[in-house]
Amino acid sequence: MTTLRVFHRTTAIIVVIFVVAHLSNHLAALASLDAYQRLMDQLRLVYREPVIEVFLLACVSLQAATGLRLVWLRRKTRSGLIELLQAGSGAYLALFLWIHVAAVLMGRAVYGRDTNFHYAAAGLHVYPFAYFLRHITSSQSWRYLLIWAAPCPGTSVQRFACAFGSLAYSSASAC
Repeated sequence: MTTLRVFHRTTAIIVVIFVVAHLSNHLAALASLDAYQRLMDQLRLVYREPVIEVFLLACVSLQAATGLRLVWLRRKTRSGLIELLQAGSGAYLALFLWIHVAAVLMGRAVYGRDTNFHYAAAGLHVYPFAYFLRHITSSQSWRYLLIWAAPCPGTSVQRFACAFGSLAYSSASAC
């Protein structure tokens, strides 16, 4: 196993630990916004500690960067639907992580906002962020993905581009 892959997996473990805590915080909102805020206040005591926050931000950035590098390096040897879906979901996750982290840091540093539940809810209906995850709920996007997933001629790169084109088209048509 290459050093890049080992490094990618190591940062993944750290990111997953944070993501589990982060998503648990979001799930607490199902109980009440007060429960959400209480849990967030407790978690922030840990992950907003400057050394830990810088470490987490570095891990997220390195996870995305090494993941994109691995996608690029395997572009000619990738075969099969599972490998294509793994590469596609990894590239999408890298994009999501960079946008999500940038939005939170910008909200805190530039706008001076508390990046809590209300900040996230407000951002979901503001252009261009309202369109960010719309394709996930679009049944049309799933139809395009299923059509793409059927055996089709071409290289893996061409099929990969076709899938992203289909998702982009369905995102635009869902608006």
